[in-house]
Amino acid sequence: MISRKKLLEELEAWKERLGVSSPEVAAKIMIKAFIDKVNAQPEEDVTDINVGSKWIPFKERESDEEEKEMYGTSHMLDCKLPDDGEEILVTYSNGTVSGDVFVRDGYECYLESGVDLVDKAIAWQPLPEPWKGGADMRKEKK
Repeated sequence: MISRKKLLEELEAWKERLGVSSPEVAAKIMIKAFIDKVNAQPEEDVTDINVGSKWIPFKERESDEEEKEMYGTSHMLDCKLPDDGEEILVTYSNGTVSGDVFVRDGYECYLESGVDLVDKAIAWQPLPEPWKGGADMRKEKK
């Protein structure tokens, strides 16, 4: 959350940059610029949002001409990706979830299991932290 002081400082900076007379005018211009920026973003498929989830969809986009020439591929992954060698959870198009390892080999990215990243694997998330609770309850039941 931004503090009141920081917001006022930002408005004053906008006021000076824009050469306007008051922070209110600067705020109106700033809000319009923000709305324009949001409206310029491509729409997301809101039916695929997992509220409160840490799942990150595997998305791709068409390669531009330079990428086509450089990498020889018509599509590029266009999403946050795991680190090379990172163990992750993967959601598959058939609804199952399992662990896998993400591999980056030069410009190529794939799952160690060989599952297709875009057609079959639809989202990923980092592994959760290991259990840090009390003693192993199975041992105490004797």
